[in-house]
Amino acid sequence: MKCNRCNSSDIIRITAKCSDAFWIEYPNSNIYEGYVPKSTKLGIDIGYSDYVEFAVCLTCKRIQEK
Repeated sequence: MKCNRCNSSDIIRITAKCSDAFWIEYPNSNIYEGYVPKSTKLGIDIGYSDYVEFAVCLTCKRIQEK
């Protein structure tokens, strides 16, 4: 996998299981708490059901979109 911004192959993948303890705060203090949503206003698919999954470029620090 290569970064979709800087083309680096220095990518880490993160997966976490959080059941119904997922929490996210959007700009302007909109807060969501519960199961992991299928998608967010971030424009990326962050996971599903109990799992949060994403990849980050260690070179430019960008979260990789699917």
